[in-house]
Amino acid sequence: MNAKWQQAFEKMAEKASQLEITGVMAIAKKETNGKISMELQDCGKEFDDWGNFYSIACAKIMQMIRTGEDSGTNTILVGEYSGYTGGTLNGEYYVTFSGAEGEIDLKVAKVGLGVLMSE
Repeated sequence: MNAKWQQAFEKMAEKASQLEITGVMAIAKKETNGKISMELQDCGKEFDDWGNFYSIACAKIMQMIRTGEDSGTNTILVGEYSGYTGGTLNGEYYVTFSGAEGEIDLKVAKVGLGVLMSE
């Protein structure tokens, strides 16, 4: 894993801990050749009786790649989950957290994106 991504995951985990939440973190980058590089990392809870946080994190990423907007801000298509919020993007980077309510997930995702966008 790239060092910048690892640093982003570390900062996201710190933020999640401060907010007393658990879940799954994801970072993706769409390459110029159309390939998508993505890493997911357990942040204390992979799934529970409600849902699979790995799959929800992936769904948020894929919706952002399709729409070019934060997750949950556009109409979903067949094959996408229910428009979950909690993912953000800038340029080629897509970051999300899944495990809490969307607004809280988004706070964690923004920390990760901030790290990726810093020089």
